[in-house]
Amino acid sequence: MTPRYVYVASIAASIAGAALLMPVLADAQQTGAPSPAASTKYCETLAQRYSAQHPIMEGANASIASAINDCQSDPEGSTATLMRAMEDEKIAVPPRP
Repeated sequence: MTPRYVYVASIAASIAGAALLMPVLADAQQTGAPSPAASTKYCETLAQRYSAQHPIMEGANASIASAINDCQSDPEGSTATLMRAMEDEKIAVPPRP
């Protein structure tokens, strides 16, 4: 074997190994994130808790009202907005399931 052949063979083996690991790594990355249904449910939980502690009659600002309405369409963005509002108003934020 020539050194050049060994070098090419080791590169080919590395590429093949990486190709075999891609699905495993992609699956591991996906399992770390909450499912869309879980994110929506958590957002709705925050919306209910915020609404119970801060009634609409007291005047919620537009971004919070929008976040409450957008839990279905944008659960991650709405969750961040609601968590920030709850922390600002010293409302206990429940842990993620």
